[in-house]
Amino acid sequence: MILVSACLGGLKVKYNQTHCFIEDESFLNLLWMGKGLLFCPECAGGMSIPRNPAEICNGDGKDILEGRGVIKDISGKDVTSPFISGAEAAKKIIEKNRIEFAVLKD
Repeated sequence: MILVSACLGGLKVKYNQTHCFIEDESFLNLLWMGKGLLFCPECAGGMSIPRNPAEICNGDGKDILEGRGVIKDISGKDVTSPFISGAEAAKKIIEKNRIEFAVLKD
Protein backbone atom coordinates (compact mmCIF):
# COMPACT_ATOMS: atom_id res chain seq x y z
CA MET A 1 0.00 0.00 0.00
CA ILE A 2 1.17 3.51 -0.85
CA LEU A 3 0.25 6.67 1.05
CA VAL A 4 -0.61 9.50 -1.35
CA SER A 5 -1.16 13.18 -0.57
CA ALA A 6 -4.88 13.68 -1.12
CA CYS A 7 -4.27 16.77 -3.28
CA LEU A 8 -2.13 14.69 -5.66
CA GLY A 9 -5.04 12.28 -5.97
CA GLY A 10 -7.33 15.08 -7.11
CA LEU A 11 -9.08 16.04 -3.88
CA LYS A 12 -9.48 19.80 -3.42
CA VAL A 13 -7.80 19.95 -0.01
CA LYS A 14 -5.00 22.45 -0.64
CA TYR A 15 -5.03 25.69 1.35
CA ASN A 16 -6.69 27.46 -1.60
CA GLN A 17 -9.31 24.73 -2.17
CA THR A 18 -7.60 23.29 -5.24
CA HIS A 19 -5.66 20.11 -5.99
CA CYS A 20 -2.41 19.11 -7.73
CA PHE A 21 -3.69 16.01 -9.50
CA ILE A 22 -0.99 13.85 -11.06
CA GLU A 23 -2.01 12.81 -14.55
CA ASP A 24 0.40 9.90 -14.86
CA GLU A 25 -0.83 6.51 -16.11
CA SER A 26 1.25 4.49 -13.64
CA PHE A 27 0.09 6.65 -10.74
CA LEU A 28 -3.55 6.45 -11.81
CA ASN A 29 -3.32 2.67 -12.15
CA LEU A 30 -2.12 2.43 -8.54
CA LEU A 31 -5.13 4.44 -7.39
CA TRP A 32 -7.60 2.50 -9.56
CA MET A 33 -6.22 -0.80 -8.29
CA GLY A 34 -6.80 0.33 -4.71
CA LYS A 35 -3.09 0.39 -3.85
CA GLY A 36 -3.02 4.07 -2.98
CA LEU A 37 -4.44 5.52 0.22
CA LEU A 38 -5.27 9.24 -0.08
CA PHE A 39 -4.49 11.28 3.03
CA CYS A 40 -4.27 14.98 3.87
CA PRO A 41 -2.36 15.70 7.09
CA GLU A 42 -3.62 19.29 7.26
CA CYS A 43 -7.23 18.09 7.20
CA ALA A 44 -6.44 15.30 9.65
CA GLY A 45 -4.93 17.93 11.94
CA GLY A 46 -8.20 19.88 11.91
CA MET A 47 -7.31 22.65 9.49
CA SER A 48 -10.06 24.12 7.31
CA ILE A 49 -10.39 24.31 3.55
CA PRO A 50 -9.70 26.97 2.44
CA ARG A 51 -7.06 28.18 4.89
CA ASN A 52 -4.17 30.60 4.89
CA PRO A 53 -0.94 29.21 3.44
CA ALA A 54 1.68 28.40 6.07
CA GLU A 55 5.44 27.92 6.22
CA ILE A 56 7.99 26.58 8.67
CA CYS A 57 9.88 29.45 10.29
CA ASN A 58 13.49 29.04 11.39
CA GLY A 59 14.22 25.40 10.72
CA ASP A 60 12.74 22.32 9.15
CA GLY A 61 10.33 19.50 9.97
CA LYS A 62 12.75 17.91 12.40
CA ASP A 63 12.98 21.21 14.31
CA ILE A 64 9.18 21.35 14.49
CA LEU A 65 8.90 17.82 15.88
CA GLU A 66 11.65 18.51 18.41
CA GLY A 67 9.91 21.68 19.62
CA ARG A 68 12.51 24.12 18.30
CA GLY A 69 10.55 25.48 15.35
CA VAL A 70 7.22 27.02 14.56
CA ILE A 71 4.82 27.00 11.62
CA LYS A 72 3.03 30.27 10.90
CA ASP A 73 0.41 31.17 8.36
CA ILE A 74 0.64 34.37 6.31
CA SER A 75 -1.27 36.31 8.97
CA GLY A 76 1.39 35.36 11.55
CA LYS A 77 -0.85 32.87 13.38
CA ASP A 78 1.00 29.92 14.92
CA VAL A 79 -0.44 26.78 13.29
CA THR A 80 2.22 24.37 14.54
CA SER A 81 -0.19 22.29 16.62
CA PRO A 82 -2.52 21.21 13.80
CA PHE A 83 0.46 20.33 11.62
CA ILE A 84 1.88 18.14 14.38
CA SER A 85 -1.53 16.53 14.91
CA GLY A 86 -1.71 15.80 11.18
CA ALA A 87 1.77 14.24 11.25
CA GLU A 88 0.76 12.07 14.20
CA ALA A 89 -2.40 10.97 12.35
CA ALA A 90 -0.28 10.14 9.29
CA LYS A 91 2.00 7.99 11.45
CA LYS A 92 -0.99 6.04 12.75
CA ILE A 93 -2.32 5.51 9.20
CA ILE A 94 1.12 4.38 8.04
CA GLU A 95 1.45 1.87 10.87
CA LYS A 96 -2.13 0.59 10.64
CA ASN A 97 -1.97 0.04 6.87
CA ARG A 98 1.66 -1.09 6.71
CA ILE A 99 2.52 1.69 4.29
CA GLU A 100 5.88 1.05 2.66
CA PHE A 101 6.09 4.03 0.31
CA ALA A 102 4.60 7.52 0.12
CA VAL A 103 3.98 10.03 -2.66
CA LEU A 104 3.72 13.39 -0.95
CA LYS A 105 3.41 17.05 -1.80
CA ASP A 106 6.08 19.25 -0.23
